[in-house]
Amino acid sequence: EVQETVSCHAQLSSMLGMPTDFRLLNPPSAGGPQQFRVGYSNMHNGGPFSLFGRHGSDFQRAEKIMSRSQPAGKTPLHTAVQDIRGEVVKMLPQLQADGMKVAVVICTDGCNHDYKRIPSGSGDDKALNHTPQLNQELQEALESLQGLPVCVVIRLCTDYGQIVDFYNDLDGELGELSFLDVLDDHQAEAEQVYEHNPWLNYALILHRMREMGLQGSNSLFDLLDERPFTREEIREFCAMLFGTELLPDAWDWESFVADIDQIQRGEAMHWNPVKEEMSPWIDIEN
Repeated sequence: EVQETVSCHAQLSSMLGMPTDFRLLNPPSAGGPQQFRVGYSNMHNGGPFSLFGRHGSDFQRAEKIMSRSQPAGKTPLHTAVQDIRGEVVKMLPQLQADGMKVAVVICTDGCNHDYKRIPSGSGDDKALNHTPQLNQELQEALESLQGLPVCVVIRLCTDYGQIVDFYNDLDGELGELSFLDVLDDHQAEAEQVYEHNPWLNYALILHRMREMGLQGSNSLFDLLDERPFTREEIREFCAMLFGTELLPDAWDWESFVADIDQIQRGEAMHWNPVKEEMSPWIDIEN
């Protein structure tokens, strides 16, 4: 799951000319670089989707590195976050001048230290008693990013209860103002979104956008799986989704729904992971 996620975003970064640095927490098991970059060459060779850019080569290199890497060793996340903070501080004047943010995306199946996996019902929870102390360094490292022009996405690639609980607690503490968002896989996130906002088809592209940290630019991405949207928020989200501000106001709901229905007639259908069928973006009946 980690490999698939990283590979997808390496390809997107390369095609879009979006400078992205990838870091492996531990040296690759089969050798090779622990850090690599994607999207830098295309940035200077015609821009996004340039036929003359070298976006194919850096993506292929990234895919090769990831295909040869297997999860191994401990999870020194706090050290990696501290290193990233140092680099963001160096970039701060330019980021502020350009009005830009850095998206810090952490794909992980662990916390700051390895857990001893204990069979369910074993009654042996001693190995987990020291978890808060072990992960305090990670929480402090993430907190140190607050106030900087960054948004943090933690893409969980595990369903192990103790690890999921730790990151969900972090999301509750640090997730305000779209500073930090914790994401599960596409299917699990789609089910959470449907629970609160069943009118939306949470298609894969929306999940990829959240993985890329776009909730740092629009807080509605962060709120999708947390609470039902107000009518005004639904209108704002649809305006962003369809790329138009020419929608009726939320108070004129019938006209708004009619316009969305008309717009969708010219849109492609997308796979709906909850309904398990091809669906339009918006269910105007729901």
